[in-house]
Amino acid sequence: MKKTFFLLFVSILFFINILTSVSSILAVNIAFVVRDPGNLNSNEIIIKNFLVNDYNLSILDDKSFNANNYDAVIVSKSVTDVSSIFDHKYHKTMFLSNAAAKNAGFSSGFGFSSGWYVTITKIDKITDNFSLGNLRVYLKQDNLDYLSGCYPVNSKNLVSNSFSSKSFLLIADKDALLLDGDCTKRNKKIFERNLFFGLTESDNWNENSKLLFKKSVSWLVESEDFDKDGYNRNLDCNDQNNKIYPGALEIPYNSIDEDCNGFDLDDVDKDGYKAIVVGGNDCNDNDSTINPGSEDDAKDCVNDSPVIESYTPSENSLNILENTNFEFKVVVSDKDNEVNIVWNLNNQNVSTENKYVFNKPKGDYEIKSIVSDGLSNVIKSWNVSVKDASFFTCSQLNGDICSENEICSGNSLNVKNNISCCSVSCSEKPPEFVGINICENKNNKINLDFLSISENTGFKIKEKISFLIRVKNSLNDIGKIELDLRTYFYDTTKKKIVESDKRSLNIKKDETKTEDFEIKVDDSLNEDNNYFLLVIARDSNNNGECNQKYIKLDVTRNEHDVFIDNFEIENDKLICGDFTNAKVKISNMGIKDEDVYITLKNSDLKIDEKTEIFKLKNQDTESKDFILKTPDDKSGEYKIEVDVNFDNRKVSSESKINLECNNKKINEENSFKILKLSNVSDVLSEFSGFSVPEEFSNKNLLILFVSFLIVFLVLTGYVVYYFFIK
Repeated sequence: MKKTFFLLFVSILFFINILTSVSSILAVNIAFVVRDPGNLNSNEIIIKNFLVNDYNLSILDDKSFNANNYDAVIVSKSVTDVSSIFDHKYHKTMFLSNAAAKNAGFSSGFGFSSGWYVTITKIDKITDNFSLGNLRVYLKQDNLDYLSGCYPVNSKNLVSNSFSSKSFLLIADKDALLLDGDCTKRNKKIFERNLFFGLTESDNWNENSKLLFKKSVSWLVESEDFDKDGYNRNLDCNDQNNKIYPGALEIPYNSIDEDCNGFDLDDVDKDGYKAIVVGGNDCNDNDSTINPGSEDDAKDCVNDSPVIESYTPSENSLNILENTNFEFKVVVSDKDNEVNIVWNLNNQNVSTENKYVFNKPKGDYEIKSIVSDGLSNVIKSWNVSVKDASFFTCSQLNGDICSENEICSGNSLNVKNNISCCSVSCSEKPPEFVGINICENKNNKINLDFLSISENTGFKIKEKISFLIRVKNSLNDIGKIELDLRTYFYDTTKKKIVESDKRSLNIKKDETKTEDFEIKVDDSLNEDNNYFLLVIARDSNNNGECNQKYIKLDVTRNEHDVFIDNFEIENDKLICGDFTNAKVKISNMGIKDEDVYITLKNSDLKIDEKTEIFKLKNQDTESKDFILKTPDDKSGEYKIEVDVNFDNRKVSSESKINLECNNKKINEENSFKILKLSNVSDVLSEFSGFSVPEEFSNKNLLILFVSFLIVFLVLTGYVVYYFFIK
């Protein structure tokens, strides 16, 4: 009973002490002077909220008021001058405005900079929680308001920039002398503590700046501070211990109230549940989502058994081929603990991984996977019967039945349906190079490599295949050798050589040489066939050493691909005024049939010829002829341009002609002769519909024309006589 009364008495005294401390703090009346009390800015709101819990706070506008009604006055950054509001020399005053502080005689200059860090330049009651040197005060870079120039006599610059030329925290006690106009007159005596605090961006304060502000206010209003921790006895819940004061670091679970909030910290994550170490039931007091009240099974501080989420194989009983690897696997989870997996074969532990590879001779076995979190277990088991291959079909063993064009590179399985079954996927048979003396016994010490080309490289019709062959002589027992190096572009579908190359190569021991080759993909090749590039290196001295290597190539065609095979002008040296023939031969190497037209142009010679649109089928060829007339007075060299237009694209080529205009007589004779003969052909074609064969000579054309003219005149005379004269 006595013990109970004693504990009750101690508790009452403890709470009386707390109430006394709180009452003492709240007994301090502070006036917060702002420009517009009805419209506080964000920084003023934060400062108000920071002060209102510890002090009796009044928000005043920047009009004159009776400062005797308050224990201290804090001047907001928004107020630039207090001379007409109150006399700061007789009242405890904190200036958050560097302009107001400068006007009050705290400095000869002021301004602001931008940064994260300040420098602690003196250790005093406000700064004794920090070390000299750099201190971060903002969460991110922001404005730092400062005073500069000269300062009051007996003032202390506690926080500045790195060169101490600017002050962010300047205090002046009762013995200080303020500036009276300029630095030469520092004779304005103050009768109460004043200070300037330039870390005004309160919405960006970190814990350091919050502590500096709190201790600055405490210094301003303090009475006595016995333990010298920066807090007077009215604010400090234990003024005999400098580790205990408002805002001190609270050490959890030690039954001591370091931060003067009235109780020890026994709920670090503030989820409403005390830690297990102090008799609570919060199994993780560093995570507010983990506590006995959580609806998440993984976070409710209750142990859950492990779970096997999935497993392979899915059958509980199965038959397995003898002496073959077969994997058993489990996927497990546990909401609140790590798990251990043990594999058991016929009651013997064989593995502790999440999977177990089984490989045994014929017989019956039991396999277990035992999953434990240290508190509970869960087990998955399989019954396994191991058989030889004759018990299974090929598909049951995941085998592959090879076709006549495939080979088995694995083991041949003697399954029960007597089908040749391969233990791995069948692979394509190596190509057969009919008609080529291949290397039967390859010696890889004659190293062969294809460079700048690889397996299944695709090449277009009419494209050139350029590649390199690298050869190295690594034969140990033979010095310099002479190699017969042959390359083949081979069509295995038609079993024929498309193109080949032969070279001799002298190469020393351990020497490497590289040879370059070029093969053209002819337009006669069928893209559906199989093509290979084969290289064979054989010792010319008949030492029996050889090697070969091949790669498969893909021959492809573009969907639209028209070529100009030839553009030819019959005579490239002409007399001005001549006629000449031009021929354009084109091929469609694309997949699609094309609608095509051809143009011949030269603006200087006024040549502008165009064919009708015609159909050019895929893999077909077409030739078009043109008759060109040259001008009479354009001597020189000219380019005739040909464009083949198809599918909104074109291919082009050109050919040159030379015109001579120096010999006028020859020019006239030739022009007349060409014109005459040309007109004969044209007239015959025009009037008779008769197409003149190309093999006709000019003389034959003239005789034919005269004969035609005589017949025409005789018929005309007969018609006139018969119808008009007779």
